[in-house]
Amino acid sequence: MTTTKIITTLAMLLAIAVATHAEDAPLLRSLPTEVQGEVEDTRARCREHIDSVEGSGYTSQVVTSGDDGLIQFNLSGRQAVMIDHVELCGGASFKGVNHTNRGSHSVVVYVRSGNSWRKVLSTDAGEKVFLSVDDNSGFRALVMSVLGGNKGCPTRPVLVREDGKSFVYQSWKHYCDVVVRWDRTKFTYKPL
Repeated sequence: MTTTKIITTLAMLLAIAVATHAEDAPLLRSLPTEVQGEVEDTRARCREHIDSVEGSGYTSQVVTSGDDGLIQFNLSGRQAVMIDHVELCGGASFKGVNHTNRGSHSVVVYVRSGNSWRKVLSTDAGEKVFLSVDDNSGFRALVMSVLGGNKGCPTRPVLVREDGKSFVYQSWKHYCDVVVRWDRTKFTYKPL
């Protein structure tokens, strides 16, 4: 086989593989290029972490691929997708990888507007995020935990140290649960 035929064959195989991959992930491939990159970067970091830590109880096969891990629903009759960095890694949380040292992870919602996507929610959530939809996948509410001081969640004073007769208090940011609703133009948060 000549070099030209080998290169042509390899190019055709690559084109078929790319087309097949795009068909397996139509939602992911429809998102903006930078969002696709963030999704794939998070997945790659999770795989790397799992492969580098022996005895973690996870294998890199838990990490999602394609459209898996992208949570689809409808928002005011339009296609929407929630990208939860924990879900991208098969429900696993790894500090410094897809989870912060404060115990939160990124949750972003995009809504389709014509042929493009618009970001309508971006927050850090603690714990698992619960999405409630109706029988037609229409959005009802999100329930999640957010850090105090954010989204209307209060902070509370905590005794940090006692110096003789004086007390030093610090505003402590703890997680509080919120219900997130859509008012047809934006998401609103209500602490539970």
